[in-house]
Amino acid sequence: MSTTLDSLVSAKTESAARILMDEYVEDIQRYYRGINDPKSYEEAREIALSNVGYYAGYYDQETRERVEQMYGARHPILGSAFGQQLTSEQVYRIGVDYGLSKGKSSSTLEKIRSEELMENILKKIDEDEFSS
Repeated sequence: MSTTLDSLVSAKTESAARILMDEYVEDIQRYYRGINDPKSYEEAREIALSNVGYYAGYYDQETRERVEQMYGARHPILGSAFGQQLTSEQVYRIGVDYGLSKGKSSSTLEKIRSEELMENILKKIDEDEFSS
């Protein structure tokens, strides 16, 4: 699936984006038919847009904005790419807060919230971002 999402995020023209998105939506429909939970085109497209928006969150700001403009795909947790420049620390805190709000393994997330661990994770993220 990451190859499909890579292609969608990398699309440079509206026509290529439209073709890739239609194929992805059909793949999602096929998947759900296979598990006896058919989805309409609109339902499958919503799933696709959420996935593409989420995946674009791993890319730079410019890519997130282009993906949102091209597909209307926003990150399901971070929201619109436009009008915000989030730091690694802000994204990290939003993710932890979101996990806590959904009741995800709160003991693990509380440990992750510790400042020392967070600083180590953010340092590693920053090193990885600037080492390539």
